[in-house]
Amino acid sequence: MNYTAILKEITPSEIEIKGELSAEDFHKFWAQTIATMSKEVKVPGFRNGQAPENIVVNKIGEDQILLAMAENALQKLYPLIISDKKIEAIGRPEISITKLAKNNPLGFTLKTAILPIVKLPNYQKIAAEVNKKTKPEIIEVSEKEIDEFLENFKKMKSTGEKSENETKPEGKKNNPEEDTAFRDKIKEQLYTDKKRKEQEKKHLAILEAISDQTPIDIPSVLITSELDKMLQELQGQIEQAGIKFDDYLNHLKKSSDDLRSTWKPDAEKRVKIGLLLQKIITDSKLTVEPAELEDYIEKNLLPYLGKDVDRGKITDYAKNILLNQKVMMMLEKSGT
Repeated sequence: MNYTAILKEITPSEIEIKGELSAEDFHKFWAQTIATMSKEVKVPGFRNGQAPENIVVNKIGEDQILLAMAENALQKLYPLIISDKKIEAIGRPEISITKLAKNNPLGFTLKTAILPIVKLPNYQKIAAEVNKKTKPEIIEVSEKEIDEFLENFKKMKSTGEKSENETKPEGKKNNPEEDTAFRDKIKEQLYTDKKRKEQEKKHLAILEAISDQTPIDIPSVLITSELDKMLQELQGQIEQAGIKFDDYLNHLKKSSDDLRSTWKPDAEKRVKIGLLLQKIITDSKLTVEPAELEDYIEKNLLPYLGKDVDRGKITDYAKNILLNQKVMMMLEKSGT
């Protein structure tokens, strides 16, 4: 396609593209646009899509056809401009038509968000300072915590789930050895959970310290997308508990927009940390070996998702998790 395009930076995370598509290339969309639109127009004496062009044009109006042509043309042209100009665009562009006439070039202005430039500080030095300040906590599991877990475990009966005693053979329900073994399993699980939370707390402290020293102009489209994700996650959790999401919101006396407004600072933080991690991964040239990726999927995803899941959909997800883990292991070792 023959076009011109001039790029202009509006902000560090948004650009404007002014350009024209040649009259010859724009006209190529005339016939296919009329063919598509004619199927939606009822003309007496003709089957849908079979009416002559001049009748369809008179019925629809040339202006409407040209607008549809412009939309079809820009759907093809925009990805081409992005590729040719090596623009890291995100989200949908804002489109303005500046010139629109038959047998003339199509004039347009596009505004689109782009991935912001991330200039990392000395993140390993920052991580080392956090590591020095962070003293490892002594993780213990008390008998009281085990008892509380057991109480909650017994309450599962009310949900129709079987308790541990109900799954044991008759005559062994109160076997002291089995009770001890069961308590040991609970203790091990509670210890693992505490250790994981402690590690996550340390990771967050490192990332927030790096984030505080990394100015990034975050595109609003990324924040909006993160808020959408957060709302979907909450809705899924609420509905999984058997509660209608609208009823949950009514109970809180809040709307979805209220929640989004409250969450906006957290969404910005999550997006910024995500951009930092991606930049560190790129700069560090971290990779995941195919065997390592396959092993993670087999052990950590397929047991929960099933063998019939689309492997293509979970591969990128698994790869992202493993790369993030590698980043955090690297940062945890900084200064040690």
